[in-house]
Parts: sequence; C-alpha cells; structure tokens
Amino acid sequence: MRRAIVSLAFLVALRGLADPAALAQEQITVSYPGPAIFFLPTEVARHQGLFKRQNLDVKLILTKSDVDRAALASAEIDFTLRGGSTVLSAARGLPVRMLFVGTIKPFWALVVRPEVNSVKELKGKVMGVAGLAGAHHITTKAILKQNGLDPDKDAVYKVLNVGARIPALLSGSMDAGLLDYNEAFLAKKNGFKILLKRSTSSRSTTSPWTARSKNPY
Repeated sequence: MRRAIVSLAFLVALRGLADPAALAQEQITVSYPGPAIFFLPTEVARHQGLFKRQNLDVKLILTKSDVDRAALASAEIDFTLRGGSTVLSAARGLPVRMLFVGTIKPFWALVVRPEVNSVKELKGKVMGVAGLAGAHHITTKAILKQNGLDPDKDAVYKVLNVGARIPALLSGSMDAGLLDYNEAFLAKKNGFKILLKRSTSSRSTTSPWTARSKNPY
C-alpha cells in the first residue's frame, strides 16, 4: 500500500516538474469502478493533498467498463483506474497506456449461496460482475473455466456495482460473484459462503493509473 502511495506521489511530482509555471489548479477527471480497497491509495493521496500540491484538482467519477474505454479514448476523461478493460482497449488498438499498477493481487473473494460447495455447481447460475470485458468479468470467467465450465455458455452475467451485490444475493437475483473482501465478509455474516479467495490463486492488473497515449500529463 505504501509503495502505491509513493508511486502516486512520484507521478504527480513529475507532473509538477514538467510544468513548474502552472499556478491555477487544473481539473483532472479519473474514472473508477466503485468504492473498493484497491483505490485507497488514490483516496489517501487526495485527502492528504498530494495532488493539490501539484496544482491538480482530481475528480473521481463512477463508470462502467464499456463506457469507460470510449470515454478515455475520446478524452472525455483524463485517467482511469481500470486494469482489465485497459488491456482490452490496447489489444483493440486504442491509444491507451498504463502509467503504473497499484497491485497484481486482486482482493476478491468468490461468494456463493450456502448450498453451493464447488464452482462446478454454479453452472447455469447468475454471476454478478462489475462490468462486461473488465478485469472483474475476465477473472470471473477464468475461475469458471479453470473449474471445468464454459464461461460463455454455463453462466449468466449480471452487471452490478459495488454496494448492489449483497442486496442482489439477498433478493435471489444473483447467485454468486467476486466481492471485495469487505463485501465478502459482510455477505458471510448474512449467511453466504466464501468459496475461494482470488488473491491467493491468481494475478491481475488492478488499480492502475491509465491514460491516453497522447495524454498531456
């Protein structure tokens, strides 16, 4: 965590050195999937005034992965904290680049209904994902595939933001999904089961700062 915060400080310091004459704060728009521990370094940097010291007014906006890719490429936003969708954008030829990565071990846990004892039992079930074609969705599909399921045929994906997944589990509109650890433990208190912790079984580019290749910053 400390390394990520230091990296953010280094990034904004470089910005200040590149343009020392800038006095007025410039508004920088940064998109992210929703409140999660991944993005704590950015919030710490904002609250500690690291950005303001470099004359930057950072505004965080909540987006979905499919909208996010187009917004970054068209300069409607300046940066994004998404990882998987950035890789996909680059593979499709969009002018994007990662400046640094906050972590390669996502803090996700696969939460399921209490009667589910294995990933294979999720065949035909509704899986909650943060967006389509983003890191959350890609990781969910990878888990299904690693456990003998066809991720494109054996599951239904429902887009749900952070904060909406536990209500979806409680209402029965979602059967399972990767939840941030804080959500996962809250779900466990509500009678649901943590089937596996993704940070111990895979790596994924999470919480990166990504910009357009021609971004002036």
